Amino acid sequence: MSQRYGSPWLKMKREVTIDAVILGIKKKEKFILDNIARSYRLGLYTGPVGGYNIDEYDWIGDVGSGLNLYDKEMLTRLLETIKMDEDKEYIYTRPIFVLEVVAESKSEDGHLIHPRIKRIRTDKGPTDCKIEQMDLLRVKK
Repeated sequence: MSQRYGSPWLKMKREVTIDAVILGIKKKEKFILDNIARSYRLGLYTGPVGGYNIDEYDWIGDVGSGLNLYDKEMLTRLLETIKMDEDKEYIYTRPIFVLEVVAESKSEDGHLIHPRIKRIRTDKGPTDCKIEQMDLLRVKK
């Protein structure tokens, strides 16, 4: 099989699928204009905090591509009902909704590189999204 520009090699990206929890909405310019989230803050479960009954999640990056506008609008409405806090950059939500995300690698500091949403997971809970999934991704230097 011949590729463009005469190269006989077919370039294939190695992608890994992980399940991550939505921790918030990123306040991008379009969100400010029409109140539809286009980018979500993602996290993975690291366990309970100390002796308290509070779950801890590590931020692994933001993702925006993969869902159609209708799904983003419906998800935004749901996320606004579980809003916990807000700052200049994010609206923080309770960790309830899970996304299946594809990424090709992670950065040296453990954040996803080129993530894309595959689907919304209704069959998994937030504590099922363990931080150990990041070990499946190679580090891009």
